[in-house]
Amino acid sequence: MAKKTNLIAEFPIRKLGVRNFRRWAFNTVKTAITSNSKDIILAPFSSVFYATFACNLNCIYCDHPDVRAKYIKKLDTPKTLSLIEKMYSPGTFLTISGGEPLIRTDLPEILQKCRSVGFRPIFLNTNAYSIDNEIGKGSIKLVDYVSVSLDSMDSSKWDNTLRRPGASERIVSNIEHLIRERKKYGIEVLVNTVITPESIKEVYGVIEFCAKNSVQVNLGPVDVHGMPDSRLRNNEEFRKLMQDLIKMKKERSAPIASSLKYLEQVRDFSLHDCLPSLVTRVLPDGSVAIPCDPLAADRFRKYISGLNSPEDYNPREIFPYNLQDYPDLNSLLKEAYQKEGLPLCVRNTDKCFMPCHLTPTNAVKHPLDFLFSGVLSWA
Repeated sequence: MAKKTNLIAEFPIRKLGVRNFRRWAFNTVKTAITSNSKDIILAPFSSVFYATFACNLNCIYCDHPDVRAKYIKKLDTPKTLSLIEKMYSPGTFLTISGGEPLIRTDLPEILQKCRSVGFRPIFLNTNAYSIDNEIGKGSIKLVDYVSVSLDSMDSSKWDNTLRRPGASERIVSNIEHLIRERKKYGIEVLVNTVITPESIKEVYGVIEFCAKNSVQVNLGPVDVHGMPDSRLRNNEEFRKLMQDLIKMKKERSAPIASSLKYLEQVRDFSLHDCLPSLVTRVLPDGSVAIPCDPLAADRFRKYISGLNSPEDYNPREIFPYNLQDYPDLNSLLKEAYQKEGLPLCVRNTDKCFMPCHLTPTNAVKHPLDFLFSGVLSWA
């Protein structure tokens, strides 16, 4: 590993605006002064739009391909643009995800709409397999961050995870191109690494790659239906990895974006609270996953198991709130949380350790950690 790294000088702090920090500060203060903070509804800090659930890969740990794409269809371009307009709220940043969003031929048009309504910053989550085509090149220049998936530097092992022979070499080549051209595109490149029982040793190689290329890496345990893989619990090899990551983070000897609090929580799989209202997820058909994606996905799996065919699928039976029916996302969320409240599992839980939910929760419940091992550690 490199000894001390200051390589994050251009990372998110320069792309997070005053409105983003104002939203974070408001939520942090509200959490601190509310007697039962586990039950409060907070203003979303982040919105996620799943452009499509279709994908050009078939990652071994992903539950999106085939199943969700078969039932949850994307809206046409005009209706999708309307969703984006309704999703916007000052101080909320946006992530475009999937499936694989670059499958959508209208993605540049969607991203242009995201910019025009005012979303900042904009993240694009992609497997990077097709980022070198016309759609990919047209999309990159419209976002602030490109978050790419990378779990191993061993092409054979990575191909086995992707379940597409030869995909890993193309992906790594595309990631290296993004890194070389990031200033030209005006983007930052981030790496997302999913830790599975089989890939624990592979993480060290990914971190070496990120350190060599001055790229931040977010890490998290593989999720199995809303729970970390049980084989990671009481796994000494996994615990050693997490302890090593914590040491690297403290010493600033590796470009790890995950905060110390999050790394410690994952190491111990400790009890924690979750504030799901901080992240809003809009599905390709306009349905909103209330209160969070893991619980909504669980309802979805149980529902479709009782169907005879996809033609019997009625999204309103499991996703009663659809953004097409509301003037804006805030109106939908207000009604939904007034009726539904929050589930019991968000209190003192050891279930979900997905960084997309736990990191925002930590940001408002542990603000000093967020600042000094999160945002300010990037500066």
